[in-house]
Order: sequence, then C-alpha cells, then structure tokens
Amino acid sequence: MSEAILKIIKCVAAFALIPVVVGVAKSFHAEFMDIKHMYAAFRWGVATYLFVHLFIYVPQGLYNFGQKVFNDIFRFVPVLGGTVGSMVPLYTTLSLIVLYLGTTLLNVRGLESTLMFLAGLTLTMHVILTAQELREEDAQVIKAHYFLMVIIAFIVNILLVAWLLDINYTKFAFPHFFKEAVAQSKLIYRDVFDVIR
Repeated sequence: MSEAILKIIKCVAAFALIPVVVGVAKSFHAEFMDIKHMYAAFRWGVATYLFVHLFIYVPQGLYNFGQKVFNDIFRFVPVLGGTVGSMVPLYTTLSLIVLYLGTTLLNVRGLESTLMFLAGLTLTMHVILTAQELREEDAQVIKAHYFLMVIIAFIVNILLVAWLLDINYTKFAFPHFFKEAVAQSKLIYRDVFDVIR
C-alpha cells in the first residue's frame, strides 16, 4: 500500500515540476541568445549529437566512463553515490571549466567555439543517455520514479550549465536567468490554475 502511495506522490511531483522545466528551458534559451556566436556553436553541438545518436553510433562507453568517475568520487557518500552521475554532466562541466581556465587565466583565444560545441554535444549526450538509463532502471508500467528523476536531472543540469556560462560570459547572468525561470514557471502555474478554476 505504501509503495502505491509513493508512486502517486512521485507522479504528482513530476507533473507539478513540468512548469519549472518549461520555465528553466525558456529562460536558459533567452539568456543564452545574448551570446549569439557561442549559442550557435552550442546548438551545432546539440544537433550533431542528435544526428550521431540517431543514425551512426551511441557512445554508451564514454557515458558509462563518466558515470563511473562520478560514482567513484562520491562512493563514500552513499546518498550521493548513485545520483550525482545523473545530476552532473561530467564532460559538459569539464568543457566549460576548460573554457574558463583557458580564456580567463591563460588568455588563450580560438578555442571558445570548439569548447562550446563540445558543451552542447556532451550535454545532449548526458541528458539522453541518463534518461535512457533511468527508464531501464524503472521496471514499473507507470514509470513514476523515471519521470520524476528525469525532470529533476534536467533542471539540475540546466542550472549547473547556466552557472558555468555565467562565470564564462558577462552577457549570461545567472541571477537574471534564475529570476526569469521563476517568473516563467509562475506564469505557467497561474495559467494552469486559471484553467482548472
């Protein structure tokens, strides 16, 4: 009985977070558009991964290696051990940290577009393969745990990437992004409640 209640709670929580997903995605897109040349490189990375994944090759081994690295780092913290890998896109994080170190500390130019392309490619890989992994782990017909975890992972991934973009570019402001994400989410919640009433 308690398992059924937990499943219902997870389903309700997942549906309740959908406006947050939309708000975060819209705000991320709007804020990222302010650095057009980098946004274009990021989008090319997203499109390239989708093409490769659908028609050529699924880099499961590369993804599994990243997951293993994170799980090994956090193995001493049981609560984080199994979840950090799905919440933090390792290769995207590394790409954006290298971008920061290269441009800010070492003053290297010319790699920005390549690293942003890699960030888009690896973030897309992470989101798709994490969703696939979570789906395979949830054996239930109604995949409440899967839906909830995919939504939470997506939100955390975008928040992390937005923060990393903020430290790299003055035109991408994390506080403004976050404020807009909250405003967009509130607007959707208000619209849903208006329809229900």
